[in-house]
Amino acid sequence: MATSLSEQQVLRIVGENPARFALFLGAKTSISSEVPAAGRMIAEWRRMAHEESGSTLPLQAWCETQTDWYGQEVEYSVLFARLYPDMASRQAYIERKIDGRRPAWGYLYLANLMSHGWFRIALTTNFDNLLAEALSLYTGTVPVVCAADSEVLALSLNSSRPQVFKLHGDYLYLSQKHTV
Repeated sequence: MATSLSEQQVLRIVGENPARFALFLGAKTSISSEVPAAGRMIAEWRRMAHEESGSTLPLQAWCETQTDWYGQEVEYSVLFARLYPDMASRQAYIERKIDGRRPAWGYLYLANLMSHGWFRIALTTNFDNLLAEALSLYTGTVPVVCAADSEVLALSLNSSRPQVFKLHGDYLYLSQKHTV
């Protein structure tokens, strides 16, 4: 049976043992920093794939004929890999989307929570470095950032430093984990 907790209960429980909890940041976390969410990129890729197909069908009708990816859980990865078939082109695409973006207010808030020990670990699906930048810029805290499988063994869950685990990799690395 699920129990609902009040805001005060959540704050008390997290405050008593912050090591028990981690933040999970999804793709929409960076929208306030003007990084496009996956849905916006998928819409862009649908249009590109439609144009490249040479089909005379309207976009929506053409998409509905693409049963291997349209509306499927793998749509993001299939389209991204199809339109940007090598790692370097995918890296360049993501870099263009992130270039010049600065951490917005939500990141300031998250950075303060982490720097004050409310949370030590953040798991993120985002390719950007906005949380790490916010920690450094706004709080003077330099986090440990893990953006590759090989780095995971070097991290310690007992460390008091904020740690950012980038689940899909980082735009700075060629090997990103977001294709099928």
